Amino acid sequence: MPQYPLLPTPFDNLKSPTSEKQLETEADIIKHLEPFAISSNAPDQERRSIDSAKLLIDKHISYLNPKMFQLPMQWIPLDSSRSWIMYWVLGSLSMLGVKLASEDRDRAIETILSFQHPDGGFSGSPGPGHLAHLAATYACICCLAILLEDAGQEVVKDTWSKVDIKKLYAWMMSLKASDGSMAVQHDGEVDVR
Repeated sequence: MPQYPLLPTPFDNLKSPTSEKQLETEADIIKHLEPFAISSNAPDQERRSIDSAKLLIDKHISYLNPKMFQLPMQWIPLDSSRSWIMYWVLGSLSMLGVKLASEDRDRAIETILSFQHPDGGFSGSPGPGHLAHLAATYACICCLAILLEDAGQEVVKDTWSKVDIKKLYAWMMSLKASDGSMAVQHDGEVDVR
């Protein structure tokens, strides 16, 4: 296997299913990066840095943008994960340096706020029957933080005023067990996320 200028995974010699999966995942990623680390122009297949791989920003943006407000048909079963999909899309666009037009930002804010559950917290989607979920709440709050990053003070204040902090706090405290752990939803599992 070629040597890449990547930092090795910190390893403490304690094997667990998680650490083994981590190493498997890294080996898988390296397999996919290998074509970028071999110069096709060099007769001796000399190695080059993975950093020379080009990120096709415009293609990423055109892939991400439509998924912010409408799921492709094959993604409809993921409706209850819309909060996460929006988080991944908005986070990716932010990392790519994309600034949303104010009307897109405002629409995204309203979409996220529509996930707010009447009992506190946020659900994965605004549809009927969706329960507030701790992971979806995290994704929604992160979405709002990303969306408000470059917004004016008035938009920031208006948006946060629409998040019912008291209900959110009460709902989160209702998930807390006596040992300090948190359930992800009422009658849900305890999760380390």
